[in-house]
Amino acid sequence: MCNQNDFLRGGGEMGERMRIFDWSKTPLGPAACWPQSLRSLLSMMLPSKAQIILFWGPEYVVFYNDAYRPVLGAKHPQALGQPGGVAWKELWDAGANLHSLLDGVIRTGEAFTAKDMMFIMERHGFVEEAYFDVSYDPVRIESGEVGGVYCIVTETTGRVIGERRLTLLRDLAARNATARTAHDACVLAIETLAAKPHDVPFAAAYLDGELQACTPGIQSEQLQELKIGSVGRLVVGLNSKRPFDEQYRSFLELVADQLDTAIANARAYEAERERAEALAQLDRAKTAFFSNVSHEFRTPLTLMLGPVEELLAGRHGDLKPDAKDQLETVNRNGLRLLRLVNNLLDFSRIEAGRIQARYEATDLAAFTAELASSFRSATERAGLRLIVDCPPLSETAYVDHDMWEKIVLNLLSNAFKFTFEGQIEISLKQGLSDPSCPSGDRTNRIDQKDQMDAHHVTLRVRDTGVGIPAEAIPHIFERFYRVENMQSRTHEGSGIGLALVQELAKFHKGSVRVESRIGEGSTFFVSVPLGSAHLSPEKIGPGRTRISTAVGAGPFVEEALRWIPEADRGDESEELLRHECPPVTAPTSAQEEKRDRPLIVLADDNADMRHYIGRLLAERYRVISAPDGEAALSVVRRDKPDLVLSDMMMPRLDGFGLLRAIREDAALKTIPVILLSARAEEDARIEGLKHGADDYLIKPFSAKELLARVEAHVRLAQVRRESEDVLRESETRFRTFADSAPTMLWVTEPDGSCSYLSRGWYELTGQTEQTGLGYGWLDAIHPDDRAASGELFRAANDKHEPFSLVYRVRRSDGEYRWALDAGRPRFGTTGEFLGYIGSVIDITERKQVEQQLQNHSERLATVLDAQRTIAGAHVEYTALLDLILERMMQITGAEGASLEMVEENDMVYEAAVGIAASFVGLRLKAVSSLSGLCHTSGQCQRADDTDTDPRVDREVCRRIGLRSMIVMPLRYGEESFGVLKIVSSRPSAFGDAVEHTLRLMSEFLGMTIVRKRAEQALLESETRFRTFFENAAVGAAQISPDGRFRHVNERYCRITGYSRNELLGKMGPHDLDHPDDINANRTRVAELFNRGTPHLDFEKRYIHKDGHTVWVSVTVAPIRDHQGRTESTATIIQDVTARKQAETAFQEHAEQ
Repeated sequence: MCNQNDFLRGGGEMGERMRIFDWSKTPLGPAACWPQSLRSLLSMMLPSKAQIILFWGPEYVVFYNDAYRPVLGAKHPQALGQPGGVAWKELWDAGANLHSLLDGVIRTGEAFTAKDMMFIMERHGFVEEAYFDVSYDPVRIESGEVGGVYCIVTETTGRVIGERRLTLLRDLAARNATARTAHDACVLAIETLAAKPHDVPFAAAYLDGELQACTPGIQSEQLQELKIGSVGRLVVGLNSKRPFDEQYRSFLELVADQLDTAIANARAYEAERERAEALAQLDRAKTAFFSNVSHEFRTPLTLMLGPVEELLAGRHGDLKPDAKDQLETVNRNGLRLLRLVNNLLDFSRIEAGRIQARYEATDLAAFTAELASSFRSATERAGLRLIVDCPPLSETAYVDHDMWEKIVLNLLSNAFKFTFEGQIEISLKQGLSDPSCPSGDRTNRIDQKDQMDAHHVTLRVRDTGVGIPAEAIPHIFERFYRVENMQSRTHEGSGIGLALVQELAKFHKGSVRVESRIGEGSTFFVSVPLGSAHLSPEKIGPGRTRISTAVGAGPFVEEALRWIPEADRGDESEELLRHECPPVTAPTSAQEEKRDRPLIVLADDNADMRHYIGRLLAERYRVISAPDGEAALSVVRRDKPDLVLSDMMMPRLDGFGLLRAIREDAALKTIPVILLSARAEEDARIEGLKHGADDYLIKPFSAKELLARVEAHVRLAQVRRESEDVLRESETRFRTFADSAPTMLWVTEPDGSCSYLSRGWYELTGQTEQTGLGYGWLDAIHPDDRAASGELFRAANDKHEPFSLVYRVRRSDGEYRWALDAGRPRFGTTGEFLGYIGSVIDITERKQVEQQLQNHSERLATVLDAQRTIAGAHVEYTALLDLILERMMQITGAEGASLEMVEENDMVYEAAVGIAASFVGLRLKAVSSLSGLCHTSGQCQRADDTDTDPRVDREVCRRIGLRSMIVMPLRYGEESFGVLKIVSSRPSAFGDAVEHTLRLMSEFLGMTIVRKRAEQALLESETRFRTFFENAAVGAAQISPDGRFRHVNERYCRITGYSRNELLGKMGPHDLDHPDDINANRTRVAELFNRGTPHLDFEKRYIHKDGHTVWVSVTVAPIRDHQGRTESTATIIQDVTARKQAETAFQEHAEQ
């Protein structure tokens, strides 16, 4: 007996297909007859989530589960039940040779596994390259032989293809990084693609319409004919065994991006190389220019300085003090300019290789000490100690005097510039400096024997100044490098002094280095060889003619002296210099007029510039000078000047810093500021104006231009102050009005911050200006309204649109009040957005009225919903009462409810739910209960606390747990017939709102209960009538006005022989009448209705359904409605056939 195929239950789609498949047409036969091993295997395979295919029997018949369907693609579902050679014909004997693999498993009985095995299959309408992890396991049948192969596969095509493409992209990136030209980038990319042609079988790269490279095997003539435009293109072939899907497209786009990046990088490299060549050419041109222009500068400088020196020497007579002072300023700055020109000339010579050094045997210690001593007056006036330690050397040094002079003076000048207290020490000793000495170690290591080198001498300049940041030390000898934000005596300088020292040291075959620590000072070391062995013989000795750029120590010392504050030239406590008009004899009124002049603060670190500008301005203004930005800022804060005139480059605080500090100070931000700078380019001027400067004056400037600009801005400042006074007065009037207005007023700025709140806001919220202005007003808004209110305001502020919003604001006593906030944007005369002005109104009373109306509306909606539910309920009387009580508990929040009806003098609980459920059936005397009081008075009764209310039975309430209740009368018309009671275990659980809700429901409930009682009584009456009607011993029927049966009882059906279905609505009494009696019967019935008699009795014949005659005694009576109209007819019949037959027989017998 074959088994059933219950083992194929479940298994999703494939389980269903296997169950309905006609296996009898396959070599396996019906499923019920399959071996147990196959059945068990299929029962495990079908529900599995792994991708499984089973090859069974000699023909390798195919079974597979739902998870395997994607592997088959379009072969599903036809592959089910097919031999393996049919289902996978493309794999069977070619490529992967699936047939051989399966035969091997069957033959050896051993499993076969492989990872990422490639199969060339056709499952989507084209030949496809796919990869799988496979496990082919033998399945033994009951005899022990291998009956099939159980194959678990996992498709890895996506991963294998993805890794292969990723490897290609990685190779492209690695090789393209080496490309130096766009053509090289194309060639390297095509070579990489050709090495791995799986996804790109062929490729060709074009640039500017020309073929750059292509993979081997392509006809280049054909590629040359392609019309691909004038820009770059990459033409690629596609792998025919892979679908051209979004992943394939994205991969090719990445390939193109890699090539595009390589081309861009190569072109950038070419551009950078060309730029470097151009810069080198430009550098050479610059060097030539500096060399030529430096020579040209020296000629006019000579013609300027020569006559000035003659005038100062008195060769043309004595000079007036003012004239002499101005000529000295010209001479000092002329010498400074000459020194800068000489430095530029030295650099241009060095770069051009045209500098001519002459090395002379020199007592280097004495020469150095002499140069250093020239700085003693400057250091002493600055309050510093100058220590010179230059003992005689044991060997002669050969140096270029001009170069060594510049080395020493530049290092000393640099030390003086950055040292404000302590000392400057210069020493010259035989030996090398210790390059391994850690930065900041101030021990003199050159005296130690293990560091001694008798053939070198080291110049050391050590100071106790501000020091150099560690990150700046590697750049300190670079040309034009300057350490930013460093405290110094002046911000002036070209940034080439130390770079020149290094270059000049190299000409002596020496080296330069520095050690420094912030806040402790710096030490510079210059080491040069002694003797002349390291020098070319032709460069030794004084015998040569050359242009000297040395200017001696005088200009260095003169400039250093100008860095010292002018008051006392050494008293650091006096950093400000006041310029007043020259003393003249004038009346007191003139002196007062001078004090009334506008005040100008002048900031410049150059003493000559301060003196010059101060002298120009002193005739019209009071001027206070400051040597740096910090000193100027302190004066501005103290004296509130009419104008600030500031240099851009100053120590301690530069011009931008001073400007920023003034603009950020609310008390100073309106003071006009004019910046002075030597930077003449347009960008510098724009930058200054962007920082908030009122004007930007470029050096050199004329006295007339300076005075004109100062006068214009001073006048503008005066007009601005007058306007501010008018505005302040207007604002005072506005604040007075706002503070006295019944509403709260506010003003905001363009950024949304609140700049004004009227007194009403502060009185309401208890905030102060410190806590309310800005965005602090939001803190007074209810936390639930704060985020939405702030967001709405910010959105309106961004769009510059009017807005209004409602929120709750916290009063000073903690209570929240409702407020209406409305604002409109403010715009200036030119249309610029200035912020908002608005008002806040307390609308708490209005919100309370709205809330009451909303509550009333919600209560009314709740009542109407309850009424609809109750009115629409088609349930019996007791169920209706329970429904009423449940809904009343829902809408009032009560814990119990009851309906009490009046019976004689008692109140009887007809229904009760919740904590009052135990009252059902309870009868209480009406006069002794709150319910009775409600019934007799016809008024609602409420007990908020039964513990104290004398109208209730406290003991009963306490026992049940009732603490509060409301009793509402139920009326029908004017008469009360019962009460509705709701109760709670909490005192004062019901307020006026609940009582109002009960009043709305009371009349409806009374009418509903009365109507339901009437319906119940009518139903009971109809039930009794129907029972009598159906069980009557006579036939009864109701005839509709159209003469058809509306109701008949069973007895009527038995007398006539017809069923109810045959009679009702289809037949009438006349259809049963004997044909000979029809007319007479109709006449009788008509007479009944015409005469208005209550009923009619007669006898007649019916034709039974089987055809025999039935005699019946008939009583017919009309059924009338309340208006007396005949609504239907009642007919009562009784079978009298036996009596009629007996009468007939008796008559016949009598006649006989």
